[in-house]
Amino acid sequence: MDTHFGDERAQFSEVYRDLSTFVYRDVNKNQILSQWLIDESGHTYWTRACRVGPKGGVLWSTCSSWDLGHDVSDLGLPGFGPIAGMNTYVWTEKTGNFDQQYLAQTVFSERGDRRMGRICPIEREPVNAKCSDWEKLAIDTQQLDVPGASSLRDDMHYSYTSVDGESVVVQSVLSIDGSLLWDRHCVNANASPLVASYKCGFGARAPLKDYGIRFVSAAGAGQYTYQDGDQQVLAQTFLSVDGGRAYNRTCTITEKGVDWNDCSPFTATTISQLRVTGAPL
Repeated sequence: MDTHFGDERAQFSEVYRDLSTFVYRDVNKNQILSQWLIDESGHTYWTRACRVGPKGGVLWSTCSSWDLGHDVSDLGLPGFGPIAGMNTYVWTEKTGNFDQQYLAQTVFSERGDRRMGRICPIEREPVNAKCSDWEKLAIDTQQLDVPGASSLRDDMHYSYTSVDGESVVVQSVLSIDGSLLWDRHCVNANASPLVASYKCGFGARAPLKDYGIRFVSAAGAGQYTYQDGDQQVLAQTFLSVDGGRAYNRTCTITEKGVDWNDCSPFTATTISQLRVTGAPL
């Protein structure tokens, strides 16, 4: 019996600092999930893509294999050093009868005192060759005016349509030690994330438990939204402080946003062999 694959699994073990996830529509209007894994050092990342069904969520059996590792610096960030966290968020703007999707991608420095960011158009898929430079969304963390925070680890976005028909984008930022979150809910055309802090400020800090999260801190987090029939769903993943486990849940998005006490229970998964097994994340 060939035991090579089993031996490979036994010898392979990784931990991760962060993940970044987003869903976009391909040319056939199918939903595609893109996932990025950031290694423990903050220098290397891997990606894969999975189809999302019209109902029932991600079709995990359709996922590509994780690709070969890439240096974060190769994204156009030479000299920036390791990253603490990465965030990706997709929104759509109408140009005449055409819907143009955009991807906003941001990273925080190792110390959490600087954020860089770029915007990329999505055609058949995100077009890296047409991205803006990283200075487009660059800012010193203090200038984000997050109460009591001069450094941050990560941020996340989702959007919803309010009862008044307004597009609302919700941004959450994670403290440098992974124990606190701050939110802001901003009305903005097309649910674009490009909202200055002086126009829409962050609220008071809150421990993770206020979001229905039953652990004290996280190494990093990622989230994405997808359409499940007529319902919009938010999928969240938090990584354990040691980087070896992922905690996943889904939450229904309503015209009031997300009720964190009405999400599914977290499921915990060991991810140290994730790139070998190709398991769901």
